[in-house]
Amino acid sequence: MTEGAVVKRGTPQECIAAYLAADQNASRRPTPTAVVIEEIRVEPAAVRSGEWATLTLHCAVSGPGPSASESVGVRIRSPDSGEPVFETTVLSLGHDLPQTGRFALTMELQLNLPPGIYPLESFVWNRMAGRELGGGPGGSVRVEGGQEFQGLVQMNARAQVPYLRV
Repeated sequence: MTEGAVVKRGTPQECIAAYLAADQNASRRPTPTAVVIEEIRVEPAAVRSGEWATLTLHCAVSGPGPSASESVGVRIRSPDSGEPVFETTVLSLGHDLPQTGRFALTMELQLNLPPGIYPLESFVWNRMAGRELGGGPGGSVRVEGGQEFQGLVQMNARAQVPYLRV
């Protein structure tokens, strides 16, 4: 609820994910950046553990400052603790951003995670200073059951049991 209005209806995890995304967006002070993240989309919105999701970020280079020193990143947080479980930038994946204009970038992520609704964050990273400059829009992705596993991440384990001749 925000000022008495219902913001999200759904399961407790869905409501917590919406709350964390709204809190992340509200807590960011706008910092002037050359790159602005306008929108983030996740497709599909729900995957089985171990499957791939595609994040598409619509961005624009609008100034001030050189966009050559900036990169765009995404962060996935735990639905239970809110702690980051994964973070990367386009720079870390070996790509520079365009110097001018609007662009859309995509990242494919294999979600090897336990079932849950994971909050997503986008951010602008300053590669020269080695720090985050500001946040962009957020969202969430639902991870549903997949291959059974124990622990924090799903490692897509494989096993072989060959018969030995005695």
